[in-house]
Amino acid sequence: MSYSIRDTKHAVHWMARQHKDRTTGWKGMCQSSVRQAMGIPAWANSAIHAWERIPHRHRSAGGSPEEAPAGAALYYNIGHYGHAALAGFHHDVCWSVDYWRRDLIGTAPRDFHRWHGIEYLGWSLWTPFGEPEQTYKHPHHK
Repeated sequence: MSYSIRDTKHAVHWMARQHKDRTTGWKGMCQSSVRQAMGIPAWANSAIHAWERIPHRHRSAGGSPEEAPAGAALYYNIGHYGHAALAGFHHDVCWSVDYWRRDLIGTAPRDFHRWHGIEYLGWSLWTPFGEPEQTYKHPHHK
């Protein structure tokens, strides 16, 4: 079965629309929100599980979350399930669930400084169904 994976620009716009007019309650559904933004079905039961399933050659481990391109899935180690967010158009912003208010998708700083003990793992555009086309390049991004 093939899926129509959203390009990176449309994945970010999908998250922005969910912020304004959500289709479901998003509490604790970070991995689900990122995969739905990408337009793909469920493939991992948590953010940590998703990160562990991404082949090493398809992920950018470590570094800074500001280096990730718009539309990339950002992965963090926190709690039992970890956290996933979608890189936004600006280098310091991502789209995330539960950061400012539980149950809501909104923008958040990519370093999640309000959440103590969070560890950035890395980013990836890979999914088991293919990679989205990178359709947004920030004018100041190298």
